[in-house]
Amino acid sequence: MDAQSFMYWAIGGGVILLVLFFCIALFYVIRILRDISDATASVRDTAETVNENVQELAGKVTSTADQILTYFVKPFAIFQFFADKVKPFMDMIPNMQGDDDEDFEDDDEPKKKRRTSRRRKK
Repeated sequence: MDAQSFMYWAIGGGVILLVLFFCIALFYVIRILRDISDATASVRDTAETVNENVQELAGKVTSTADQILTYFVKPFAIFQFFADKVKPFMDMIPNMQGDDDEDFEDDDEPKKKRRTSRRRKK
């Protein structure tokens, strides 16, 4: 065997080892990608489940808030509305009672005319 045939055998053996290495590396890359795909599917399922649960919880919170608004806040709002409408009348009652007391006091004393002064024109 001369040097040239030995070099051909060495290069051939090296190429075969390189191809085997690439095949093994490709096999492991495929396994890693398959595991990533399984993990991604699992994460996707978990995310969908969490999303459904969050939407269900948000719906329950919204319905509870609507019920609280309907049965708790609205009656107080109606009460506040009526209180605002009745307040001027309630404020008039003490004034009317005070006016009656003044009328009784005025009856005891004779009414005096007010003096009005006019400004002099220059």
